[in-house]
Formats: sequence, C-alpha cells, structure tokens
Amino acid sequence: LLNWCRHKDGHRVCVLTNGVPLLDSCGELYGYRGVNKDVSREQSFQDEILENEAKLRSLMENMPDRFYFYVNDVDGNFTYLSPSVESMLGYRVEEYSRHFTTYMTDNRINRTAIRHAQGSLQGKWQPPYRVEVIDKERNPHTLEMVEVPIIGGGGEVVAIQGIAHDVTEQQQLQQEYETYYQAVQNSTQ
Repeated sequence: LLNWCRHKDGHRVCVLTNGVPLLDSCGELYGYRGVNKDVSREQSFQDEILENEAKLRSLMENMPDRFYFYVNDVDGNFTYLSPSVESMLGYRVEEYSRHFTTYMTDNRINRTAIRHAQGSLQGKWQPPYRVEVIDKERNPHTLEMVEVPIIGGGGEVVAIQGIAHDVTEQQQLQQEYETYYQAVQNSTQ
C-alpha cells in the first residue's frame, strides 16, 4: 500500500506499507504487524519520469511535417508511430504499421539501410543513415534515420526506437546545386 502522509515537521512523505493483519482464534482483528518505508525520493523520481514522458509524447505527437517517431519490434514491424507520419507520407498510423521494408523503393541506398537495421537488431548503435520510401501517392521520399536498440532486462534487443527526418527537399536542392555548379565549371573551361 502506498500512502502520502504528512510528517510531524509538515513536509509530505510517501510511505510504502507492507504488513499482515493479526487475527485471534475467532478470526477477529486484534492488531497489525508491518513495516513502513519512506519511498518519497523514489516516488518523486517516478513522478518526474511520468511528467517527462508526457512532455516527450506531446512533442512526438505534435512534430512538424518533416519528422516522425517510431518503434519497431524485433521482427521489423512498427509498434508505435507518431501521428506526424500521416502529414509527412500520407499514411494513417494504422496503414503504416507493417514491416518497414514494405514501404521501401528499389533504390540502392536501401540495401545499406537494411544492413543498419540489422546492426541495430544486434544491439549495435548505428550512425544516421538514409532510406528511400514511397508515400501513399507513390512518390519517393528520402528519410534520414536515427535509431537506437532498446535493450531488455536480459540484455537482449526487444525493440528499435527511432526518428525519421524527411530530407527529400534538401537532397533535391543539393543535386540542383551540384548540377548548376558543374555547368558553371564547364562553361568557364
């Protein structure tokens, strides 16, 4: 039993109570034997974690159109997607929950992306990498992925958590700049 009590000096204390009732031969309660433990510090940490988790969830669910957060199970299926996946790629969360390779194009960068995902599943931290996926309208998008393995109590990978950043426009601008720069270089020779 967890109780918030007021200490004799006036501050609040969270007390964890463990005990058993003492019964006489007729089954009537005549006492109680137990232990009270001050868990105020632990409870404060837990409250802070819950508060931070709520803030993070709010951030994740209200991210701009260029990011979405996700969690994949060890089989590669999405188990969590932030709602921003819809504004970014056009898929509703429930439509985008299949295996992550379902949405990949045949672009060669995806072979490297799959190797990085496999590395994450082995518990190895991976550098950011790019993947090309299709949106609901079948248009390609280049995403920069940053992900980390989630390690369970037994030391095994239980999930992959990550953020996807749509860098399609950035990549197109870079390609246009390189084309322009090459044309300028060619014209001055």
